[in-house]
Amino acid sequence: MKIEWVRVLGVGLFSFLLLGVIFFYQNGKYYDGKLRVVFCDVGQGDAVFIRTAEGVDILVDGGPDSKVLGCLSSHMPFWDRDLELVFLTHPDSDHSTGLVDVLKRYKVKTLSLSQDVNMDTLVGTEIERIIKEKKIKMQSLVMGDSFNTGDGVRIKTFWPGQGSVLGVNSGDDNNLSLVEGVFYKDFSLLLTGDVEAEILDQILADFENLDVLKVPHHGSKTAFSDKTFLRVKPGIAVISAGKNNRYHHPSGQILSILQEHGIDYKRTDLDGEVEIITDGHNIKYQKSNYSPELKSKEIKN
Repeated sequence: MKIEWVRVLGVGLFSFLLLGVIFFYQNGKYYDGKLRVVFCDVGQGDAVFIRTAEGVDILVDGGPDSKVLGCLSSHMPFWDRDLELVFLTHPDSDHSTGLVDVLKRYKVKTLSLSQDVNMDTLVGTEIERIIKEKKIKMQSLVMGDSFNTGDGVRIKTFWPGQGSVLGVNSGDDNNLSLVEGVFYKDFSLLLTGDVEAEILDQILADFENLDVLKVPHHGSKTAFSDKTFLRVKPGIAVISAGKNNRYHHPSGQILSILQEHGIDYKRTDLDGEVEIITDGHNIKYQKSNYSPELKSKEIKN
């Protein structure tokens, strides 16, 4: 009997020590004073996870299915089930479907949407039901809205504007996508939903420098033109697309433009998950899932 108690005590002590090691490892990893941006590998869709220097968790879109849950669990401490901010750029299923499981499994504080978004879809209706059931705060954003996370990160809405915009097909949900800029010290990131070249060109007119660009609409041929980067070009472009997808994204035309302008780019269909890590002055980026590669890049002011 005494031996049995000693064995139980030993197992309990070992488990306690193991949990302590995991806790301190994850605490050091996730609270290291750096901003992390993960372009999740969710197939043909978009999901971007952001964790700020002091652990504010943000998700932009949820992809086409539940794969986003694996991305979140890989990049959040095991004890953290809170998402302070979730953005839905627009309600297309390849951006919205995964949010159903996210809203069910995580404690989401605020869901932000485009002011002009139409949620009259099966997925949209389910999202609205969960929001009401869990009493999640919902807010509509328009151009010029901005807020701070409290640890130096600022998020600003660059699109859409108030009401209809002349020269833009406002009946197209893609062109009503939320476009969000994320800023941390000298670092800048632009998340573009599925907007087309004419809108991206307008937005980039407000930038002097841009470190990371999420290429709009999975790299479709309407994402940008050969004139888009004449004034400002990103240090890194990331394309979120599914391997061997039926749309043949990214377009060869888009890849050619990136190459012509000397813009380094990563693709989730080839590279898997793409993670950007920055202290606000230097950038490291790595391909998380397949051939691991870590590079350092100085931000050019």
